[in-house]
Amino acid sequence: MSVTLISWLAILYGVFVLGVVVLVLSTVSDAVRRPFLDAFGNRGLIPLPTEVHLVLGGVVGPTVSVVAGVFMLGGRAWARATFIGWWTIGLMLVLSAYGLSVVFLMNVATYGVVVALLTRRRVSEFFRASASTTSANAAS
Repeated sequence: MSVTLISWLAILYGVFVLGVVVLVLSTVSDAVRRPFLDAFGNRGLIPLPTEVHLVLGGVVGPTVSVVAGVFMLGGRAWARATFIGWWTIGLMLVLSAYGLSVVFLMNVATYGVVVALLTRRRVSEFFRASASTTSANAAS
């Protein structure tokens, strides 16, 4: 149940963010977009160029969420590891953009809940069972 919910939320999140990024980049003029993006990337503890946030947080991250979500639904353990690993990188992006703020703390709290749900014993057994079924089917 938790894997299904988290997987679908990851897929929906990824599709939504990718859609917003495409919409904003294709319809909003650069004169309007640039001041907002420049201010966004320079508020955190580790200032990163705006383009880094845009590419990693707006394109790569949502794509990883969609792919990992789809494959977690199928019980692929690598997808779970990828999802958790990418979210760890995402936390660093949030820290670099917002610093130690409420936004960062909310992301850390959500991350903790999701990791706890995805690493429970029953969930780990689900991923192990799916892996053994897949390898048994591949061997036959």
